[in-house]
Amino acid sequence: MIESSALCLIAVSALFMLAGCLWPQPTAAPKPLSQRLTWCGRQAVLVLDSVPSDTGNPAACARIQRLEFPGATTPFRMELRQYRNPVWAFLAWEGLASQARPQDGCIRIGSRWAFIHAAYVGVTDSSAGELYPEEFRERLAAADEPAILFPDQFQAFPLLGRIPGSERVFTRDFLGGPWSGPVFAVKYPCHGDTAIAFRTLARDAASLAGWMKPWKGAAAFNGAADFEKEKRYQGQDEFGRPMILRFFSDGILGISGCYDSELGQEYVEKMQKMQVFWHDP
Repeated sequence: MIESSALCLIAVSALFMLAGCLWPQPTAAPKPLSQRLTWCGRQAVLVLDSVPSDTGNPAACARIQRLEFPGATTPFRMELRQYRNPVWAFLAWEGLASQARPQDGCIRIGSRWAFIHAAYVGVTDSSAGELYPEEFRERLAAADEPAILFPDQFQAFPLLGRIPGSERVFTRDFLGGPWSGPVFAVKYPCHGDTAIAFRTLARDAASLAGWMKPWKGAAAFNGAADFEKEKRYQGQDEFGRPMILRFFSDGILGISGCYDSELGQEYVEKMQKMQVFWHDP
Protein backbone atom coordinates (compact mmCIF):
# COMPACT_ATOMS: atom_id res chain seq x y z
CA MET A 1 0.00 0.00 0.00
CA ILE A 2 2.81 2.37 0.90
CA GLU A 3 4.63 1.55 -2.32
CA SER A 4 1.52 2.23 -4.43
CA SER A 5 0.94 5.57 -2.66
CA ALA A 6 4.54 6.54 -3.32
CA LEU A 7 4.18 5.60 -6.96
CA CYS A 8 1.00 7.68 -7.24
CA LEU A 9 2.77 10.66 -5.64
CA ILE A 10 5.67 10.34 -8.08
CA ALA A 11 3.27 10.12 -11.01
CA VAL A 12 1.34 13.22 -9.88
CA SER A 13 4.58 15.15 -9.38
CA ALA A 14 5.77 14.16 -12.85
CA LEU A 15 2.42 15.24 -14.30
CA PHE A 16 2.70 18.67 -12.68
CA MET A 17 6.28 19.04 -13.93
CA LEU A 18 5.18 18.14 -17.45
CA ALA A 19 2.30 20.60 -17.28
CA GLY A 20 4.71 23.28 -16.14
CA CYS A 21 6.84 22.66 -19.23
CA LEU A 22 3.91 22.67 -21.62
CA TRP A 23 1.92 25.55 -20.11
CA PRO A 24 3.23 28.96 -21.26
CA GLN A 25 5.02 30.70 -18.42
CA PRO A 26 4.50 34.42 -17.85
CA THR A 27 7.40 36.49 -19.16
CA ALA A 28 8.78 39.53 -17.41
CA ALA A 29 7.83 42.88 -18.92
CA PRO A 30 10.71 44.35 -20.95
CA LYS A 31 12.65 47.11 -19.28
CA PRO A 32 12.07 50.64 -20.59
CA LEU A 33 14.57 51.87 -23.14
CA SER A 34 16.05 54.33 -20.63
CA GLN A 35 17.27 51.32 -18.60
CA ARG A 36 18.58 49.38 -21.59
CA LEU A 37 20.55 52.08 -23.40
CA THR A 38 24.27 52.33 -22.84
CA TRP A 39 26.87 54.80 -24.07
CA CYS A 40 30.43 53.48 -24.27
CA GLY A 41 29.23 50.53 -22.17
CA ARG A 42 27.89 52.73 -19.36
CA GLN A 43 24.24 52.74 -18.25
CA ALA A 44 22.29 55.94 -17.86
CA VAL A 45 20.96 57.65 -14.77
CA LEU A 46 17.47 59.14 -15.10
CA VAL A 47 17.62 62.86 -14.31
CA LEU A 48 14.14 64.03 -15.29
CA ASP A 49 10.90 62.39 -16.45
CA SER A 50 8.19 64.72 -17.77
CA VAL A 51 5.01 64.78 -19.89
CA PRO A 52 4.68 67.59 -22.48
CA SER A 53 1.65 69.84 -22.34
CA ASP A 54 0.54 69.22 -25.97
CA THR A 55 -0.16 65.48 -25.69
CA GLY A 56 -3.65 66.01 -27.17
CA ASN A 57 -2.03 65.99 -30.61
CA PRO A 58 -1.58 62.32 -31.65
CA ALA A 59 1.69 63.20 -33.41
CA ALA A 60 3.11 64.96 -30.36
CA CYS A 61 5.76 63.55 -28.07
CA ALA A 62 4.01 61.74 -25.20
CA ARG A 63 6.93 61.58 -22.75
CA ILE A 64 10.40 63.09 -22.33
CA GLN A 65 13.19 61.55 -20.27
CA ARG A 66 16.52 63.27 -19.70
CA LEU A 67 19.40 60.88 -19.12
CA GLU A 68 23.01 61.17 -17.99
CA PHE A 69 25.69 58.60 -18.79
CA PRO A 70 28.64 58.82 -16.35
CA GLY A 71 31.93 59.86 -17.94
CA ALA A 72 35.58 60.19 -16.96
CA THR A 73 35.26 63.96 -16.60
CA THR A 74 31.77 65.15 -17.54
CA PRO A 75 28.57 63.11 -18.05
CA PHE A 76 27.16 62.49 -21.51
CA ARG A 77 23.57 63.78 -21.68
CA MET A 78 20.66 62.65 -23.81
CA GLU A 79 16.99 63.56 -24.21
CA LEU A 80 14.79 60.54 -24.93
CA ARG A 81 11.47 61.46 -26.55
CA GLN A 82 8.75 58.78 -26.55
CA TYR A 83 5.87 58.78 -29.08
CA ARG A 84 2.64 56.83 -29.26
CA ASN A 85 3.98 54.40 -31.88
CA PRO A 86 7.04 53.94 -34.11
CA VAL A 87 5.35 55.62 -37.10
CA TRP A 88 4.89 58.93 -35.26
CA ALA A 89 8.42 58.66 -33.90
CA PHE A 90 9.79 58.10 -37.40
CA LEU A 91 7.89 61.12 -38.73
CA ALA A 92 9.34 63.25 -35.91
CA TRP A 93 12.83 61.94 -36.67
CA GLU A 94 12.32 62.70 -40.37
CA GLY A 95 11.47 66.27 -39.39
CA LEU A 96 14.74 66.58 -37.49
CA ALA A 97 16.70 64.99 -40.32
CA SER A 98 15.09 67.05 -43.10
CA GLN A 99 17.94 69.57 -43.17
CA ALA A 100 20.68 66.96 -43.61
CA ARG A 101 21.14 63.51 -45.12
CA PRO A 102 20.06 60.73 -42.74
CA GLN A 103 22.89 58.36 -41.86
CA ASP A 104 21.18 54.99 -41.38
CA GLY A 105 19.00 56.04 -38.48
CA CYS A 106 21.22 58.69 -36.93
CA ILE A 107 21.86 62.27 -38.00
CA ARG A 108 24.11 65.11 -36.88
CA ILE A 109 22.16 68.31 -36.21
CA GLY A 110 24.61 71.11 -35.61
CA SER A 111 26.76 69.92 -32.72
CA ARG A 112 24.29 67.26 -31.54
CA TRP A 113 23.14 63.85 -32.74
CA ALA A 114 19.63 62.44 -33.15
CA PHE A 115 18.66 58.80 -33.64
CA ILE A 116 15.51 56.68 -34.01
CA HIS A 117 14.64 53.62 -31.94
CA ALA A 118 11.13 52.24 -32.56
CA ALA A 119 8.78 54.63 -30.72
CA TYR A 120 11.64 56.78 -29.39
CA VAL A 121 13.74 59.62 -30.75
CA GLY A 122 16.96 60.38 -28.91
CA VAL A 123 18.76 63.73 -29.05
CA THR A 124 22.23 63.98 -27.50
CA ASP A 125 24.20 66.90 -26.11
CA SER A 126 27.00 68.57 -28.06
CA SER A 127 29.84 66.43 -26.67
CA ALA A 128 29.29 63.84 -29.44
CA GLY A 129 29.32 66.44 -32.21
CA GLU A 130 32.77 65.55 -33.55
CA LEU A 131 31.99 61.86 -34.01
CA TYR A 132 31.50 60.16 -37.36
CA PRO A 133 28.23 58.22 -37.88
CA GLU A 134 30.07 54.91 -37.52
CA GLU A 135 31.61 56.05 -34.22
CA PHE A 136 28.25 57.21 -32.90
CA ARG A 137 26.59 53.88 -33.71
CA GLU A 138 29.46 51.95 -32.12
CA ARG A 139 29.19 53.83 -28.82
CA LEU A 140 25.39 53.64 -28.58
CA ALA A 141 23.90 50.27 -27.63
CA ALA A 142 20.66 48.77 -26.31
CA ALA A 143 20.33 45.45 -24.50
CA ASP A 144 19.03 42.53 -26.62
CA GLU A 145 18.36 44.62 -29.75
CA PRO A 146 19.96 47.20 -32.04
CA ALA A 147 20.16 50.73 -30.65
CA ILE A 148 18.74 52.11 -33.92
CA LEU A 149 15.38 50.65 -35.00
CA PHE A 150 13.08 51.73 -37.83
CA PRO A 151 9.36 50.84 -37.86
CA ASP A 152 8.83 47.11 -38.52
CA GLN A 153 7.04 47.85 -41.81
CA PHE A 154 10.38 48.60 -43.49
CA GLN A 155 11.30 44.93 -43.05
CA ALA A 156 8.78 44.20 -45.83
CA PHE A 157 11.11 45.83 -48.40
CA PRO A 158 14.06 44.04 -50.01
CA LEU A 159 17.32 44.94 -48.31
CA LEU A 160 19.56 44.17 -51.30
CA GLY A 161 20.04 47.32 -53.37
CA ARG A 162 18.20 49.61 -50.95
CA ILE A 163 19.63 53.14 -50.91
CA PRO A 164 20.76 53.82 -47.31
CA GLY A 165 18.81 56.57 -45.60
CA SER A 166 16.04 56.57 -48.25
CA GLU A 167 13.28 55.22 -45.98
CA ARG A 168 10.30 57.59 -45.82
CA VAL A 169 6.73 57.70 -44.49
CA PHE A 170 4.05 59.78 -46.27
CA THR A 171 0.80 60.63 -44.51
CA ARG A 172 -1.04 63.06 -46.80
CA ASP A 173 -0.14 63.34 -50.49
CA PHE A 174 1.58 60.56 -52.35
CA LEU A 175 2.59 60.38 -56.03
CA GLY A 176 0.67 63.54 -56.80
CA GLY A 177 -2.68 62.47 -55.34
CA PRO A 178 -4.49 62.96 -52.03
CA TRP A 179 -3.83 60.10 -49.66
CA SER A 180 -4.42 59.54 -45.97
CA GLY A 181 -1.33 57.60 -44.93
CA PRO A 182 0.81 56.13 -43.78
CA VAL A 183 2.62 55.10 -46.95
CA PHE A 184 6.02 53.47 -46.39
CA ALA A 185 8.56 54.05 -49.16
CA VAL A 186 12.17 53.11 -49.95
CA LYS A 187 14.36 54.07 -52.91
CA TYR A 188 16.32 51.72 -55.18
CA PRO A 189 18.76 52.36 -58.06
CA CYS A 190 17.53 51.49 -61.53
CA HIS A 191 20.22 51.82 -64.22
CA GLY A 192 21.12 55.42 -63.40
CA ASP A 193 17.59 56.37 -62.29
CA THR A 194 16.16 56.24 -58.80
CA ALA A 195 12.94 54.29 -58.31
CA ILE A 196 10.66 54.49 -55.28
CA ALA A 197 9.05 51.32 -53.93
CA PHE A 198 6.09 51.70 -51.60
CA ARG A 199 3.58 49.81 -49.49
CA THR A 200 0.40 50.91 -47.78
CA LEU A 201 -2.88 49.58 -46.45
CA ALA A 202 -5.81 48.79 -48.72
CA ARG A 203 -8.15 51.55 -49.81
CA ASP A 204 -11.76 51.37 -50.96
CA ALA A 205 -12.43 51.26 -54.71
CA ALA A 206 -13.70 54.84 -54.93
CA SER A 207 -10.64 56.27 -53.22
CA LEU A 208 -8.31 54.30 -55.47
CA ALA A 209 -10.14 55.40 -58.59
CA GLY A 210 -9.94 59.05 -57.51
CA TRP A 211 -6.25 58.74 -56.71
CA MET A 212 -5.45 57.23 -60.13
CA LYS A 213 -7.79 59.40 -62.22
CA PRO A 214 -5.19 62.06 -63.20
CA TRP A 215 -2.74 59.45 -64.48
CA LYS A 216 -2.11 58.75 -68.12
CA GLY A 217 -3.33 55.22 -68.86
CA ALA A 218 -5.43 55.05 -65.71
CA ALA A 219 -8.37 53.93 -67.83
CA ALA A 220 -6.91 50.44 -67.59
CA PHE A 221 -7.89 50.54 -63.97
CA ASN A 222 -11.58 51.02 -64.97
CA GLY A 223 -12.23 53.01 -61.80
CA ALA A 224 -12.76 49.95 -59.63
CA ALA A 225 -10.87 47.55 -57.44
CA ASP A 226 -11.92 44.10 -56.37
CA PHE A 227 -10.03 43.50 -53.14
CA GLU A 228 -11.17 39.88 -53.08
CA LYS A 229 -8.73 39.12 -55.89
CA GLU A 230 -5.28 40.38 -56.77
CA LYS A 231 -5.34 43.44 -59.03
CA ARG A 232 -2.51 44.61 -61.25
CA TYR A 233 -1.74 47.94 -62.85
CA GLN A 234 1.18 48.69 -65.15
CA GLY A 235 1.31 52.05 -66.83
CA GLN A 236 2.41 55.55 -65.93
CA ASP A 237 2.04 57.78 -62.91
CA GLU A 238 0.97 61.42 -63.14
CA PHE A 239 4.56 62.43 -63.99
CA GLY A 240 4.70 60.02 -66.93
CA ARG A 241 7.11 57.66 -65.19
CA PRO A 242 6.66 53.87 -65.31
CA MET A 243 4.38 52.55 -62.56
CA ILE A 244 3.67 49.01 -61.39
CA LEU A 245 1.00 48.37 -58.75
CA ARG A 246 -0.33 45.29 -56.99
CA PHE A 247 -3.60 45.37 -55.05
CA PHE A 248 -4.33 42.92 -52.26
CA SER A 249 -7.05 42.51 -49.64
CA ASP A 250 -4.72 43.90 -46.98
CA GLY A 251 -2.70 46.47 -48.87
CA ILE A 252 -1.07 47.93 -51.94
CA LEU A 253 2.53 47.68 -53.09
CA GLY A 254 4.34 48.98 -56.12
CA ILE A 255 7.28 50.78 -57.65
CA SER A 256 7.51 54.01 -59.63
CA GLY A 257 10.31 55.48 -61.72
CA CYS A 258 12.06 52.29 -62.87
CA TYR A 259 12.40 52.44 -66.67
CA ASP A 260 13.66 48.87 -66.81
CA SER A 261 10.38 46.94 -66.76
CA GLU A 262 12.07 43.61 -65.97
CA LEU A 263 13.94 45.06 -63.00
CA GLY A 264 10.77 46.81 -61.81
CA GLN A 265 8.86 43.53 -61.96
CA GLU A 266 11.66 41.84 -60.04
CA TYR A 267 11.42 44.39 -57.21
CA VAL A 268 7.63 44.03 -57.07
CA GLU A 269 7.81 40.23 -56.99
CA LYS A 270 10.32 40.35 -54.14
CA MET A 271 8.06 42.70 -52.20
CA GLN A 272 5.09 40.42 -52.85
CA LYS A 273 7.03 37.46 -51.40
CA MET A 274 7.82 39.56 -48.32
CA GLN A 275 4.12 40.15 -47.61
CA VAL A 276 4.51 38.10 -44.43
CA PHE A 277 6.49 40.96 -42.86
CA TRP A 278 3.76 43.53 -43.58
CA HIS A 279 1.17 44.39 -40.95
CA ASP A 280 -1.21 47.14 -39.94
CA PRO A 281 0.79 50.05 -38.47
